[in-house]
Amino acid sequence: MPALSVAVDGELLATVNTDDSELLHIHVSKTVTNDETATLRVVGGFFPEGGQHSLLHWIHNRPVQPGQIIEISFPATGTTSHRGKTVKELYPEGLPAPRSDFQLTPEFFADIRSRCPTLSEKHSFRFVAVNGAVFEHETTLDDIGFLFALRWSAVYPEHAPVELHSYTIDHLESSAPVNCHFEQGICIGQTVRFSYSLDPRSAI
Repeated sequence: MPALSVAVDGELLATVNTDDSELLHIHVSKTVTNDETATLRVVGGFFPEGGQHSLLHWIHNRPVQPGQIIEISFPATGTTSHRGKTVKELYPEGLPAPRSDFQLTPEFFADIRSRCPTLSEKHSFRFVAVNGAVFEHETTLDDIGFLFALRWSAVYPEHAPVELHSYTIDHLESSAPVNCHFEQGICIGQTVRFSYSLDPRSAI
């Protein structure tokens, strides 16, 4: 079976053989409430209908600094580098109990807007596609976060879509479609690369 490998600045962090998962997701995400780093996650598992789900984390919330290059490869074969961890293993003392009174009210989003920092920097992105083409994009004044994601499924085992999105508070409040900067695909034997940076915003 093919595998997915993730490296940062040339350092291999994880290889996961797709035989070990029904779904496998690789995410790089950041919001303006973070310090200056994005987080990298590799998570997957089996989710049979009517059966017991198994969710494993091979990389969990690893910091990714601006300028670091995330490389995702899709070799035809590969051995899983290490055992994925369950949520219980990641949080042996248990996750914090969710608030029972939590609701997505207009007041909730108004509070978020009041606490969001004034953005003096924007996120810029550089994506190198499987054919070597380079795509460069940047966030808008209203964007508060971004998500770079690869999503592999056993339904289409030889192909995985790769996407970059950014979003605003309005997107979250209205459940409107987010800003899509690019959508690509990666096939067996191919590699893609992604990096982000923080740049001063130009005066308007």
